[in-house]
Amino acid sequence: MSGVVLETTTAPASGGLRIAAYVVDLIAVCVLAAGSWLVFHSWIAAVIVGVELYVVLALFRARTGRTPGAWLTKTVAVQDGTDLAPGLGPQALRAALFGVLHLTAVGPLVSLALARDGQDWIDRIAGLVVCDLRPRPVVRAPGVDPYGRPTASFPPADAAPPASAQWFAPPPAAEPATAPPPTGPVSYAPPAAPFAAPAPFAAPAAPFAAPAAPAPFAAPAGPPPFVPPPATLLIVLDSGERVPVNGVAVLGRDPVLASTPDECAVRITDATSSISRTHLRIGADASGLWVQDAYSANGTFVIVDGQRRLLQRGVRVHVPDGTVLAVGERTIHITLQGMGVR
Repeated sequence: MSGVVLETTTAPASGGLRIAAYVVDLIAVCVLAAGSWLVFHSWIAAVIVGVELYVVLALFRARTGRTPGAWLTKTVAVQDGTDLAPGLGPQALRAALFGVLHLTAVGPLVSLALARDGQDWIDRIAGLVVCDLRPRPVVRAPGVDPYGRPTASFPPADAAPPASAQWFAPPPAAEPATAPPPTGPVSYAPPAAPFAAPAPFAAPAAPFAAPAAPAPFAAPAGPPPFVPPPATLLIVLDSGERVPVNGVAVLGRDPVLASTPDECAVRITDATSSISRTHLRIGADASGLWVQDAYSANGTFVIVDGQRRLLQRGVRVHVPDGTVLAVGERTIHITLQGMGVR
């Protein structure tokens, strides 16, 4: 029996959603421009008001990624491969090119209808992508995780920590053994002999001698004790290239690093542009390997038993050691080397 689960995931917005958002914004601009014409009885005033509203909407979209139409259709514009708002530069470029399309009357609608993976040709030039934020139902069998594996294979929340993390917590102290309470009548027995006072203190026959000075410490012979090295994240590309990383690996065509000092950029050559500039992050913690899709355009897939399972964008997911990922048209094998974890 299957259950329907509502998951809030981000996916590329379809052309229909983008057209609906554009029509809402266009109606709002036309209504306000028509209102100015009714007040001033001048087409010049109406055109000026319409251009000013177009600029205001562009500035608001650069700051928040949304317009009134995007808010109603639950879509948002972000920089390609990130979860950041478009910014003034990319949005100004898009607004200028999109404004020129209005000279052809139907140009904006044709451009939005031909959008693929949340991008039209102007978005690709400006480096932007439009995401769909609507929750969508996911049909999933009970007892199965998002990857199609039974949940029994995953430890429950109250399970003991993995062996790699047991050294973080001290072992539980043993409780003192207690004798079971008596079940029958208890009888008191007096001591066998009466209490005797201790003998009076007698001075020692020999005078007190100070202990001899301890011998100086001698360093033990032999090599120093072995200290296990920290774990190294090993990324093996489908081209055979092996990339070891100590920290968090940020993969993409031209990845952008965050402010954390332990991130390391791993650039992947992709002639088809199926991989986003910042596509995903890979790291390790006490529970093992984890993968996080960085709001990529085409998504990140985990290959399980020959099937591709889409990762939820922006959510850190733990995966087994030796997992194979599908990133665009490339495949990546990830594993941990070493005895410690970061």
